[in-house]
Amino acid sequence: MRTTIDINEGLLKKVIRLAKVKTKKEAVALSMEAFLHQKRLQNLVSRLGRGQLRLTQSDLGKMRER
Repeated sequence: MRTTIDINEGLLKKVIRLAKVKTKKEAVALSMEAFLHQKRLQNLVSRLGRGQLRLTQSDLGKMRER
């Protein structure tokens, strides 16, 4: 999907360099994936603090799809 957004050029250059990717598209996609991964982990950690966690493989798969 094509879209036009204003991205901080300094941040984008840092991501490209640190992630060792070649394109802006790769850098943005990697950043979004990392953000989603972090949020999923936070969600899981918050559930752990509420008592016994009973997740099945199916439950984990559904969480990954979000």
